[in-house]
Amino acid sequence: MLISTIQTSLKAKKIAQNYNIPIVASWRLNERHYGDLVGLSKEGAERLFGTDDLSKWRNSWSTRPPVMSGRRRAQWLRLAHCQMITKVKYPSNIKGTFEARGDTTHDILEKDIVPSSQTQMPLSESMSDTYNRIRPLWTQGIAPRIQQGQNVLLVAHANTIRSLLHLLDPENVTRDGMKKIKIPSAKPLVYTFREWRGSRQEGQKEVAGRLVRLGRDGNDFSSNRIEGTTLEANMMNTTTLDGYWVEDEDIENLSFCTHVGLQMGEQDIA
Repeated sequence: MLISTIQTSLKAKKIAQNYNIPIVASWRLNERHYGDLVGLSKEGAERLFGTDDLSKWRNSWSTRPPVMSGRRRAQWLRLAHCQMITKVKYPSNIKGTFEARGDTTHDILEKDIVPSSQTQMPLSESMSDTYNRIRPLWTQGIAPRIQQGQNVLLVAHANTIRSLLHLLDPENVTRDGMKKIKIPSAKPLVYTFREWRGSRQEGQKEVAGRLVRLGRDGNDFSSNRIEGTTLEANMMNTTTLDGYWVEDEDIENLSFCTHVGLQMGEQDIA
């Protein structure tokens, strides 16, 4: 099972809970890198670069926005979230190699294991780049856990989730239609899988990582397709996925916009 796009907003009072589950924080879950557009709203970028160029950079599969330059690039590369690091935090009750050493956290500096041509974070990314960045995390980190019967909660950003959905649900999330997929804030999206058993059956939805995507009720897909849930896009442009959104009143009432952002009506660049 994959549950994606859930985020939490804590109030002034900090709530401490221990669920005794490993937590993996990976640079591969970063939002798409918009290069010189980072920090701009959609409206602000349109004013600076024009509508046509902005539309091409946002919606194209392979076109990258302009890269950062000069002092801003140097400052960017010094930030912690711009390092190619995956952090793994183990709960204190799990006994294993790291616990035996007295460690509960373990950092993997990926620039030591990726090709020499990829020794630093990119300075701008297309949707294709974002897809290629997250794919190894799915095939090497998430899919093996699902094969073992574990449930995985994936917390990421809109374009990162779109890229992952293109990998898991390519019939519905195509390269040309990825940007039409609305990713609502803080609303869990659930997909269910089983391990691929080595024999092909008609109607199976095989995905990367030797998994088969199941229907909403946990059944294999057949020629009688089980309908997924319609995204809450506008009524003239809805998209159906093979996962389903979890509806909840508390989730509906969450907002991640500042008062200034709401007043100005600006959208982020994603």
